[in-house]
Amino acid sequence: MRKMKRFILYIMAAMLPLIAVSCAEEIAAPGELDNEKCYGVYFPTQTGVGDLQIEPDDPTTLSFVVRRTNTRGVIRVPVTVESNYPVFTAEEIIFEDGSPVSELVIHFPSAEIATTYECTVTLKGDEYVSKYSSNPVHLNFSVTRVKW
Repeated sequence: MRKMKRFILYIMAAMLPLIAVSCAEEIAAPGELDNEKCYGVYFPTQTGVGDLQIEPDDPTTLSFVVRRTNTRGVIRVPVTVESNYPVFTAEEIIFEDGSPVSELVIHFPSAEIATTYECTVTLKGDEYVSKYSSNPVHLNFSVTRVKW
């Protein structure tokens, strides 16, 4: 019995530092702030996005709605276009002063028939895109020109 008490005493003594460490308060460093003049540009829910199949005679242009939360000033928003083939080009996104809505136009005139072209468009820049918003800043789609 005496050995058992001593054994329990040793175990408790060994666990005391672990208990003390587990109760230590952690202080998290604050995250980096958004740019104070951030325009909050994003892609709202779109129709006609996804895997698109178009006729060879259809226009080789797609238009997407772009919104912003800060409507002050005229701005030009930079975008990047990444694709599996270099057929896509994007027009500049321009918001007029006071306007919450603009348009992104994507062209793909050299897209061939029966080839699927995948594309990701991303809005860029701390001045334009909020780091902490849940609004999407990427747009993914694919286009296939199909002759039925």
